[in-house]
Amino acid sequence: MIGKLLAALGVSVLSLVAYLYFYLGVFLPVQVVTGERGPFTLVYMNHTGAYHQIGPVIQEVEKWASENKLRCELTFGEYLDDPAAVDQDRLRSRGGCAFSEKPKLQTALPEGFHTEDRAKKNYAIGTFDGGPSVGPFKVYPKVREYIQTQRLKQAGPVIETYFIRGEKVTTEFLFPLEY
Repeated sequence: MIGKLLAALGVSVLSLVAYLYFYLGVFLPVQVVTGERGPFTLVYMNHTGAYHQIGPVIQEVEKWASENKLRCELTFGEYLDDPAAVDQDRLRSRGGCAFSEKPKLQTALPEGFHTEDRAKKNYAIGTFDGGPSVGPFKVYPKVREYIQTQRLKQAGPVIETYFIRGEKVTTEFLFPLEY
């Protein structure tokens, strides 16, 4: 009986490790570079609450874009507050689609939707091929260390852009820089 219990426990632990490794990418590396991104036109909705709950907001903007025959080139989340300093239920973020050219809208934006143009800008860019839920724990410390060792200065909130190809997700974490 104890042997079966230990075997089941062993299989469970191995399954968890495999899940973390293959699906979430906990053990995948993070690449950090400095580069330019943009210009962008952002179409987004505001979100207040835990950052991990922004998914439905992004999906609503993607759905609107699809219904209006606009290709959502890049989905994004922009995280405006420091979760170490702001209560989780008060965290502010934006989520939606980023376009490399201003989209030609056939109708007005729906209520609750916003648009903003962003100029080309320099960023410290962290790239991670694992799950977006793991990325902040792996990438933010690495990029912040890079910014410090390179003697750079962050100038605004982080934007995460999500590239989804089948089951593979690549996230770029864009830390705007001040020069």
